[in-house]
Amino acid sequence: MGAPMKNKRTGKLPYLSFCYERRFGIELEINAFDGKNRPDQGQKPAGIEQVGMLVAKYSCEGVDIRDWEHTHNNDVWVIKPDSSCGMEVCTPIYKGWQGLKRVCEVVEAFHRDPKIKVDDRCSVHIHIEVADMSSEQLASVIAYWFKCEPVFMDSVPPNRKRNRYCQYMGFNNLVQVESRITPTDLIRKVGSVKYYSLNTKQMMQNGRKTIEFRIVEGEGCKDPYLIKNWTRLI
Repeated sequence: MGAPMKNKRTGKLPYLSFCYERRFGIELEINAFDGKNRPDQGQKPAGIEQVGMLVAKYSCEGVDIRDWEHTHNNDVWVIKPDSSCGMEVCTPIYKGWQGLKRVCEVVEAFHRDPKIKVDDRCSVHIHIEVADMSSEQLASVIAYWFKCEPVFMDSVPPNRKRNRYCQYMGFNNLVQVESRITPTDLIRKVGSVKYYSLNTKQMMQNGRKTIEFRIVEGEGCKDPYLIKNWTRLI
């Protein structure tokens, strides 16, 4: 596909819409109400039930509160403990504007509720389905991310750039400059660590046809404008 053609009269590029059907899921990390990373033994994170009721109210969808586990193919919202920050709120599988609107409504509710807090331990992770992509196409996406990663990293606060859970992929010697690498090898290398800013860990480890972007800082969990535009961009 060639570059978009400018309007000959105005010289402007065409309006970019969000009419895509590519599926995505988002993980929102928030603090437990008592600020603890881990609850006391045998307990749930403080406030997890209240968060569940808030999500159910504003998403108008089902909510499951679970013990920690790997989740995928969610058909309801899943809320579970997260030992790095307190708790994690995982969306169902969504696509298009309708799905993004549901996420933004929940994030807006988090923004308005003073009990919902985020700090430097929290972040936003977006999983994008790539089942329709060939290895060559996916490797092309990863190669472009290598090139653009410094720009994205400069768009987030310094604490996120230095966060061990969002490692600068371009600084990890995954590939050598001017070296040749096959698409399959590039996809495998990016899946070796789940904490790269972009990773294929779930694809390599569990065969799930998704890639994950981890850059956005915790403030995104309470900023629907940021979530809307970041998801559209990705």
